[in-house]
Amino acid sequence: MPGVCALRRGAHKSRAALEVPLCRRATLPLTRRVSFESSVSPRLEGLKFLQRCALSLALLALSGLPSACSGSSSTTTGDVLPSSELADNHAMIVPRAGVSDTPSCGSLEAKATSSYRPIDVIFVVDNSSSMNDEIAEVQARINADFAAIMQNSGLDYRVIMISRYGEVGVPVGLSHNPICVGPPLGASNCADPMRVKLENSSRFFHFSADVQSHDALCVLLGGFSQADEYADAPRAGWVPLAPTGWSEYLRPEAFKTFVVISDDDVNCKGPGYAFSDQATVSGGEKSAADFDSALLHLSPTQFGSAKQRNYIWHSIVGLQGRAAADAAWSPSDPIGTARCPSGAQGPGTGYQALSRLTGGLRYPSCDHQSFNAVFNTIAQGILGGAEISCEWQIPAPPSGEEFDRDHVNVRYTPSDGGPSLSIPNVDGLAQCGAHGGWYYDDPTNPKNLSACPSTCGYLKRDAQAQVDVLFGCATQVLVR
Repeated sequence: MPGVCALRRGAHKSRAALEVPLCRRATLPLTRRVSFESSVSPRLEGLKFLQRCALSLALLALSGLPSACSGSSSTTTGDVLPSSELADNHAMIVPRAGVSDTPSCGSLEAKATSSYRPIDVIFVVDNSSSMNDEIAEVQARINADFAAIMQNSGLDYRVIMISRYGEVGVPVGLSHNPICVGPPLGASNCADPMRVKLENSSRFFHFSADVQSHDALCVLLGGFSQADEYADAPRAGWVPLAPTGWSEYLRPEAFKTFVVISDDDVNCKGPGYAFSDQATVSGGEKSAADFDSALLHLSPTQFGSAKQRNYIWHSIVGLQGRAAADAAWSPSDPIGTARCPSGAQGPGTGYQALSRLTGGLRYPSCDHQSFNAVFNTIAQGILGGAEISCEWQIPAPPSGEEFDRDHVNVRYTPSDGGPSLSIPNVDGLAQCGAHGGWYYDDPTNPKNLSACPSTCGYLKRDAQAQVDVLFGCATQVLVR
């Protein structure tokens, strides 16, 4: 078939060796044109040839297979993303059946604006009598360090605080040490929180709940669908801000980051669940596994599944720290059973096990003087782990052009300077398969383009990549 490169089995070669031009015509070099604006090429025929040759190169570079390319018809610039199904003898990228290129094929493109997934950061802070110093430091550092970094990142984030609202050191009901987070993150007047009602901001949502020494996990589960002032009798005159629980503050599309701050162990129970880490490794692992199961069952939409969790858990707890006070225990480090030398009531092995299970970090709560460095590290970790979105709004076509769903192609340009890659179209999510691709949100009236799960996983590994939408050429599809 003219202009289509068929895949054939052959010896695998290194990517560096395969980036040598294999197709030649006249004296035009094989180069990659990157445009952030809609543009018209002055040499359409040359670009058509380059597009065809780039298809051959990309299939080679990404699948490790040899290819042959012949003919003079145009194809979209680049290659398909790597996948197991592309090793099939007869896999090809071809124009959609019955659709022909328009005169503007290969000359019109528009940048698709990439974005990052929103982030919901959930702090769970122990209000018990031994937490005075830790809570005071949280109040001081959450704005100066954590929120400052997040605000400057440009990410769509929000912070949810699950802890009793009030003034540290002034008991409210069963809570010996409430907490108040003021501006710029919060909106409450923390000069006198005992007399001023709680106010939330567009970024900060305080779910007032009594969190005692051992029950942070149970408060999380129980308060998910219960009104604030949870786990204790509401104070006089309290009007709930979240009548149906802290779940009101979550966004289904957001990745969840939990940060628990406590100096004690896990030991609590509720309807249908019970957790007790017994300050041991095995007890901690069982508590973590049981809580993880309960959380995922509570809302798969929010928290994901055991195969693909939508949350990470960081622990600032009573374990013994490293030699450097602000150094974290990594997920690969074993659970520690030794306690902080000062102030800690227990090592919190259940919380530690959750951090190891989800890839989170662990810090000692008693080194509260280092909370600035701890909050900085956690915030930087959130930024570093932010995932690029795999859905793009269809950009407006260039001036003088009309949108035609059968003449749209998607091109991915890696940030490392590698060849541009063409992502084939599929009819919908159900047709994605292992080979991946992209599809419209609505086949009849599309507004967005979405990458298939396997393609999305590839794109997420290159957060600085560029995605362009090309107009005019017949939409390219993968056939076998």
